[in-house]
Amino acid sequence: MKTMKLEIVTPSGLVYDSDVAQVTLPGKEGEFGVLPEHASLVALLDAGIISIDIGNKKEINVAINGGYVKVDENK
Repeated sequence: MKTMKLEIVTPSGLVYDSDVAQVTLPGKEGEFGVLPEHASLVALLDAGIISIDIGNKKEINVAINGGYVKVDENK
């Protein structure tokens, strides 16, 4: 299974830093998913839940108030 590095950073510091299989984000234009080797992008995020698939059918959810996401091929 391919993975990518996910870092969730707040003004207070690093909240999450690990390799993940997939992440689903609450974008301003609607929810979207990011898989390893996704095309690079920058997008605004709305308040909602970040769903993190860590593999082996395990998921972590993180609530956010908004922000932005920067996606590179493996991060």
